[in-house]
Amino acid sequence: MAAAEKGLTEDRMMEWKKVCLEDKDKITAYLRLAGYPNCELTFTNILLWGRRYPTRYTVVDDHLIIYSIQERSFTYPLGEGDPEPALRELAAFCAREQIPLRFHSVNESIWDDLQKRYPGRFQIIWVRDYADYVYRRSDLAELKGKKYHGKRNHIHNFLRTCDWSYEPITDANQEECFEMSVKWWEQNGADEGDKETEMEVTRMALNLRKYLGLSGGLLRVDGNVAAFTLGEAVNPDTFVVHIEKAFADLQGAYPMINQQFVLHEAMDYTYINREDDSGMPGLRKAKLSYHPAFLLKKGYVTEKADTRELYEEVFPEDGKAFTDYYYSHKIRNNKVLTKCVDGNVVSMLHMNPYSLCINGSRADCYYLVAVATKKAYRRRGYMRELMEQAFEIARREDVPYLYLMPADPAIYEPFGFQFLTEPTRQQPQTDPDEWQAWRDSQKNAVWIDRSGGTFTEELAKEMTGFATEWLSARYDIYTCPSEAYYQDLLEQAMSENGGLCVRYDGSGKMAGFFFYCVGEYVERLQSVGGIDGCPVQKNASVPGIMIKAISGSGTEERMGQRVWIPEMV
Repeated sequence: MAAAEKGLTEDRMMEWKKVCLEDKDKITAYLRLAGYPNCELTFTNILLWGRRYPTRYTVVDDHLIIYSIQERSFTYPLGEGDPEPALRELAAFCAREQIPLRFHSVNESIWDDLQKRYPGRFQIIWVRDYADYVYRRSDLAELKGKKYHGKRNHIHNFLRTCDWSYEPITDANQEECFEMSVKWWEQNGADEGDKETEMEVTRMALNLRKYLGLSGGLLRVDGNVAAFTLGEAVNPDTFVVHIEKAFADLQGAYPMINQQFVLHEAMDYTYINREDDSGMPGLRKAKLSYHPAFLLKKGYVTEKADTRELYEEVFPEDGKAFTDYYYSHKIRNNKVLTKCVDGNVVSMLHMNPYSLCINGSRADCYYLVAVATKKAYRRRGYMRELMEQAFEIARREDVPYLYLMPADPAIYEPFGFQFLTEPTRQQPQTDPDEWQAWRDSQKNAVWIDRSGGTFTEELAKEMTGFATEWLSARYDIYTCPSEAYYQDLLEQAMSENGGLCVRYDGSGKMAGFFFYCVGEYVERLQSVGGIDGCPVQKNASVPGIMIKAISGSGTEERMGQRVWIPEMV
């Protein structure tokens, strides 16, 4: 499997341990060395949520790795110094256990390091629901400016109408806080499983607060606990708030406990991390209303090669040579969305980046390919789930269009894809013997394939310039030529026993070029310029292009325009 490839293997056994209270000092030391501000990278969260999300841990070459059993993924090695030895040993463990090498709770700093070490090997899907809200402590404490006008009004109303006091949480009042949380759950309602888990977490946090190093504060109204908060330092600059409860019907209680807690318990920190919103609309609105300094992006990292087994199963006609090309070239810069069941990839969708020229303007788009689901897992909505993820990624990146070549248009029409060209187009095919005779007759041509020829930088520039002029004069929408684009096309053609033909006129000026592949028939993959006399024995009918507008103009206005988007991967 991919995790066992050269450069990321080390064959030593790993011992995974259950996280216990006695592990606090050891685990906390590694977390503090790493210094990441993620809310879940605290011993408190790891321990308290261990029942709902079971974890194990190990220490490898002085780096801590936490294993999420439910997600079957790992934290990036946490510690000080080079994580490379720990990464190698983790990869070897995954290879032995035949599980994918995946990482969760990956922030931008971790992702940058992973990309530098293994460029093109991994991909990340940023999950908005898991992004931490990080605020400047001074903003929460002072609530200055127009943007906090509403918060100040709520607090003024609280001060005017309530007989209140603030005090730190102690052994003497922690039970009152728990009793308040029970009433809070009764008022707010929730799934019984979630309620039971969160109440258990709250109980443990209060009982273990001194051992865990948590600071707490509460508000009393008319002598009774009406709100409380618990949190801790995650690094020297950032304090994370783990638990906050207030009675919603007591106007101003939430902003009041928020402000008072920051003023009394987090005075020495620059930032306050108030954790994520778990995708809950009401909670998201509330957290955004405090105007975070930034959202700490977090994502889920996978190896792109995890999908090769599924690719070979669903697309056996592509053959090993082409699949090798795809997983060594196209996989470098694309995005691969996957759905996993029991740790195995059962559905996938690849987003390959291409640039289109649309009426003179460049548009960076995604070409969707390798949309596939294992036969036993079809009709479960997995493809729809991945398609929606692709739409969200395109919206977030302000990508104007997604496009594809459908095996069955009926699959994609419900998602808003429409044909930009005719539903089918003709791809010329030639008998190999007739092709060879024509090839031998070409005197003003350069051939580049596995038998000979060199694709030089000068030739790539010449082809790009020729294609740009030729295409812009004939088409409204076309795939943007570039040197890298043609280099990649040549690799694709050669993976299918083909190559490139560049034709010149009698004066030595470029007249056209085309890429081709050789199988039962010779097929021209792309043709630019004149190719007079090239024999065609038959035309194969292949699907046309379907396109979906994301952030650009509607698809309808593109209908009827002259389009040149050839078959690609």
